[in-house]
Amino acid sequence: GFTSTTWSIPQTVLVKAAHDDVLEGERKVMVSHSLMIVSPNAADNAAFDGVAIPNVEVRVFDDDLGTLLIRQSDNSTRVLEGTTGAISDTYEVKLSVDPTEAVMVSFEFDALDQVQVFDLSSSTPDIPITSLTFGPGDNNWRTLTIKAVDDEVRENTNIVKITYTFVSADPVYDSALPVELDVRVFDNESAKVLVTESDGSTRVVMGGAGDDYTLRLVSDPGADVYVNLYGDGQTIFTGAQTVGIEEPDDRLVWRDLGDAQILTVDLATNGTAADTLTLTGMSWFDVGFSIGTLFTVDGGTTLKVNNITDTWDGDTLVSSTLTLTSDGAVADSAATMVTLQRKTWAVMFDSSNWSQE
Repeated sequence: GFTSTTWSIPQTVLVKAAHDDVLEGERKVMVSHSLMIVSPNAADNAAFDGVAIPNVEVRVFDDDLGTLLIRQSDNSTRVLEGTTGAISDTYEVKLSVDPTEAVMVSFEFDALDQVQVFDLSSSTPDIPITSLTFGPGDNNWRTLTIKAVDDEVRENTNIVKITYTFVSADPVYDSALPVELDVRVFDNESAKVLVTESDGSTRVVMGGAGDDYTLRLVSDPGADVYVNLYGDGQTIFTGAQTVGIEEPDDRLVWRDLGDAQILTVDLATNGTAADTLTLTGMSWFDVGFSIGTLFTVDGGTTLKVNNITDTWDGDTLVSSTLTLTSDGAVADSAATMVTLQRKTWAVMFDSSNWSQE
């Protein structure tokens, strides 16, 4: 349960599969939730009544049916071509049921010369493998390393499917169905930014500790590259620290976005309501502004767009009003020519740090 003092502390729910001696195979089950409010406070009841809680999808493996269990790192498998800055990945495999006879698991790739699999714990860790053998008493988790083949051919990012099939005198595995693993392969001849979310997603809540994700390039750019970070007004970027570096090296850069624009606008101070900037005959969207855009007026303090409203007379655009966030302020002035400069946070990469997340 959660209280007024523990509401922000994560609580771990443990889920186990029940053994049932039924041949069912792998399946997915949903765990749903309901909220019970125990509070004499009417405001608490009103705030939480009817709140929807997402379901949790659970992947259940059957220990009565022979198959190959695959445990991916970070719930996915991806690799990047190259030598310097290349990305390899690992995943773990084992049989679902201890075999009574030797079981050979063969790998088949739906695209040739794209990826290779290695068993670094074997006597030949540098030689790619295309099969594994498990036996009675030899069914521990094995860690396999997968690498992309650097073919020096410019390609799109693609998915390579690895299919695992079984050969065994053990009847549990003799008729076992194939198992598939998708591997995402990134090309180092094509310009691309890799985005990696911690724990597979990015979630923030007001007043919380925040979350993080990483960025990097797939190849040496040969010049400075800025990856601009655009928010929608609901999030704030607080830093860009190189992974693995303990000393602060904040790589978050505050820079101009595009050229400055000279426009004639109506500036309005609206008392308790948010201040506004209004264009006549054109839309703020047409000049590169949107909700969350950061900008300055005549080099002043940074302002943020909270909303944009276009006013039409039939098919004719009459005006476009940009509403600032509550902390933004302008001075009343009608039909004033001002210089507007959009601003953005960015992360800079060059030849020395392009592969650093």
